[in-house]
Amino acid sequence: MKIKSLDLINFGKFNNYHLDFDDSFNLIYGLNESGKSTIHAFISFMLFGVNKANTKRKIKIKDYLSYKPINKNEYSGRMSFENNGFTYEIYRDFLNDTYFVSKNGLDITDEIKRENSISNKSIGEIILGLSRNVFNASTYISQSKDIYFDDFDDIKELLLKLKTNDEGEYNLSEAKNSIDYEIAMIGTENAKTKELYSLKKEIASLDRDISGLEASLEDTMSMLNKKDELNKNKENLILKKKDFLAEYNKAKEYYKKENLLKIEELKEKKKDFLNKNKNITSDDYEAFNDIKNRLETKNSSEARRRSLRNISYIFALLSIFALIYYFVKTSKIALYSACAAAIVFAITFIFTKPKTSDEASKKLIADKNAILDKYNIASDEDFISEYNNERSSEMSQNYLHSFDEFLKTYSEKNFDELSEEKVLDYLAKTDEAAYDKYKGYSISMADDEITKIDLELNSLETKLNYNDRLMERAYELGLRRDALDARFAELERRRKALSAASEIISSLITEINTSYMPKIIAAANKYLEMFSDNKYNFFLLDESFTIMLRDKRTSLVYEEEKLSRQVLSMSYLSLRLALVEVLDIDLALVFDENLAFFDEERMAAALKVFTFLAKEKQVLLFTSSKVEKSVLSELNLCYNYIQL
Repeated sequence: MKIKSLDLINFGKFNNYHLDFDDSFNLIYGLNESGKSTIHAFISFMLFGVNKANTKRKIKIKDYLSYKPINKNEYSGRMSFENNGFTYEIYRDFLNDTYFVSKNGLDITDEIKRENSISNKSIGEIILGLSRNVFNASTYISQSKDIYFDDFDDIKELLLKLKTNDEGEYNLSEAKNSIDYEIAMIGTENAKTKELYSLKKEIASLDRDISGLEASLEDTMSMLNKKDELNKNKENLILKKKDFLAEYNKAKEYYKKENLLKIEELKEKKKDFLNKNKNITSDDYEAFNDIKNRLETKNSSEARRRSLRNISYIFALLSIFALIYYFVKTSKIALYSACAAAIVFAITFIFTKPKTSDEASKKLIADKNAILDKYNIASDEDFISEYNNERSSEMSQNYLHSFDEFLKTYSEKNFDELSEEKVLDYLAKTDEAAYDKYKGYSISMADDEITKIDLELNSLETKLNYNDRLMERAYELGLRRDALDARFAELERRRKALSAASEIISSLITEINTSYMPKIIAAANKYLEMFSDNKYNFFLLDESFTIMLRDKRTSLVYEEEKLSRQVLSMSYLSLRLALVEVLDIDLALVFDENLAFFDEERMAAALKVFTFLAKEKQVLLFTSSKVEKSVLSELNLCYNYIQL
């Protein structure tokens, strides 16, 4: 990759600022606070973006706010670069988190967005094939990274062909330790404080509980058979009771008919007695008097109604006179009086309206005439006189009274409730087989037997419900046991998988130390010896990139903490260049104040290296010192000078 140009439209302190770069060595000079680090950050932002929220790294929010222009509604830029023979252009609007990408002048934004939606990769990852971490740990070398060399996650990914993300820090030793710790936390079946042992113990406890519940279950099938037997007996009792009640109803009808025949017989005897004379019965006489009294009452009521209606006419006349007086004299009292009289007239007139036809009176007259016709008597007075004459004989009265008493007795007999004995008497007369069937039968005894069966059925139902609850609890415990079994098997599989992963990582560590690390150390030593005038080389460089240097002249070994800033900067710079070489990363080398702690001699050596590298790769060196320019001029090295 070679950066062609940058357009900082609104980014940090820059506004519509344009930079063009040469394909080889570019020296970008600017005083402190002139924006070198801003341009340096701009390159990373354009390729990989910057998150302003939803991130674990607070530094990203800080960076977003650090370079956001103050009091401006635009926060954007454009970058043009070449990669693999294609010319790309990226435009980003950081404020609205949007972008535009073209390839050889053709819009490929939708393709980039599709790839991003699938893999969640940034523009730089999609086009360059490298993540932000690889870029930061190799070719994008800021001043702060000389001191804090901690972005090697994706370098290890390239070395080991593993997957990781931009959010984490890890090294293989820590990964192995973490896996071994998780294996230890899972434990074994005999480790009392670990999950596997707890699961095994709980499974055993559940097995005991399930066995106890199953032992508590009564024989459900025998209880169900007993329930069916009781229901059948109850059904037979109810059916027999129903049949008996049918016979009971027949008996009631039988005794009712028998009683009616007796009543008819008495009536015939009484009729024969009465046929000897008029024989007006007391019932007819009482009915006649009742009708007569009711007619007299109605006639009296009708007379009162006519009288009230005549009075209403008087109120109507008063209302008319009052209204005439009101229209003549306009007196309110006359008006009120007219209204009051009219209201009284209306009420009285409505409620005293004569009935056009009185059906009740007609019926009463018809009933009275029917009684008179019955005894062939013409007038009311003759009927009363005849009745009084007939009652003059005390003997006749007593005889008729005895008939009436007998009739009353038989008429008042109630056959709605019969005793079982009466029903059996009826069956003995009418159906001998039914009599034998129900001999000694009692409805109350049958009801008691049904109640007893119901109680037994309720008891059985309670036991069956209890059995159901026990079975449900046993089922729930079984489900819990199955879940624990699954968890136990899952932990066993996980423990085996983690053990396998631990072994794989161990082999990878060995592979790094025996394969990749020697290559990286060899390349790093090459650059370090050039930077240090052949004074230092790497004594130790492990897979965590822990550094120890050896002074080749004195054979003394120095740990990282005891190295000077100049030597430490040379070491990290050497290591980064070694990574670029070993991993064959074809990106522009971007340096930000990386030679700030170099003396003139070592700076000259570093600039020679940069010039050599610029034959194959584009080099961008940002500096706030004019020493680099002076040294390059003295060494007569080619470079493109840019002053901010």
